[in-house]
Amino acid sequence: MFATPIICRIGAGIAGAALLAGPLLGVDASPAGAVSSNPSAVRATPTVQITSDTTYVRGDALTVKGTGPANTTIRYELDDIEFVDPVTADADGHWQIDLNEYATDTDQFTLTLTAPKREPVTVTFTAAPDAAPTPVTVTSETTYTRGEGTTVHGTGPANTTIRYQLDDIEFVNPVTADADGHWQIDLNEYATDTDQFTLTITAPKREPVTVTFTAEEQSLAPITVSTGTFVQGQRQKIEGTAQPGARVDVYSGSKYLMNVTADNDGTWNYTTGAPITTDTFTRILKTRGTDDVTFTLTAEKNETAPITVTTTTFIKGQKQKIEGTAQPGARVDVYAGSMYLMNVTADATGDWRYTTGAAITGSTFTRTLTSAGTDDTTFTLIAR
Repeated sequence: MFATPIICRIGAGIAGAALLAGPLLGVDASPAGAVSSNPSAVRATPTVQITSDTTYVRGDALTVKGTGPANTTIRYELDDIEFVDPVTADADGHWQIDLNEYATDTDQFTLTLTAPKREPVTVTFTAAPDAAPTPVTVTSETTYTRGEGTTVHGTGPANTTIRYQLDDIEFVNPVTADADGHWQIDLNEYATDTDQFTLTITAPKREPVTVTFTAEEQSLAPITVSTGTFVQGQRQKIEGTAQPGARVDVYSGSKYLMNVTADNDGTWNYTTGAPITTDTFTRILKTRGTDDVTFTLTAEKNETAPITVTTTTFIKGQKQKIEGTAQPGARVDVYAGSMYLMNVTADATGDWRYTTGAAITGSTFTRTLTSAGTDDTTFTLIAR
């Protein structure tokens, strides 16, 4: 007969305790409605708490960790500045706030944390008096192979943006140090195609660090050209050697033309795209990691037999038979000054002859003979 009044009093007591955010007693849902003494039945409402250290290194990024109501938004305020992006506690109530080096660039700050239906919690953080800001350092070797990509490793403030500059060129894509402060920069073969370069590395609130990198002594095979001459009027095969597997770029002056790859024994070759009509032929060869090579080919000396004239005199007033020699089978063109007159072909032994078309009436008779591959010949006959 007293069960109902007892349940009401206990219910009222529990409601009042909830409004005061004090500890609650669990209620056993037994028919008798008695208060349970089982500690596991206690349902304490979680509050926002900080579980990480409240000291920090001035100027270093800082991660603040804590607990609170599960799956709940946690808003926070640094001194008098409220951050617009809250964090969310996970299913176990854990949350973290990442503060950058600008937030920690002070000897002390307060962090105020607020969860829905909870009183704000304010915690003071203090910079460790003897801790120096984490410097930016390069930990990898400062030598490299010229013309090959290289990776630069280093350390710095954790979770911090690292900007870098190669000689006078600033790269637009910075890298980020990981949670342990490690970072790396990948440089390609174009960056290392030099004997030396400087890398300047900068992190927020830090002085820039400049490190000089030097190419290792190289044992790469140089470019050589074994071809020395060419046949005028023909396409020419050009051969040489280089580092096995190396790409050899061919230039005419500053104009890129083509490339060829040295095979496993280091030999390479290519054929010109058109016949060479000049007396000399010059190209520049380039490959990464070795010096450029400029070569000049010269036209082969002509072995064609020269034109000779054996006739030396004529009888005035008569047609004259003129004889001589040339390359067997060669065509010999006859000119009077610059005017073409006729041609004759040397026989198998190289002999040629022709008779003037009209009688020679002057005291001398001059003609010029030309044939491909040999010098022109001008002769003068004298009347007898």
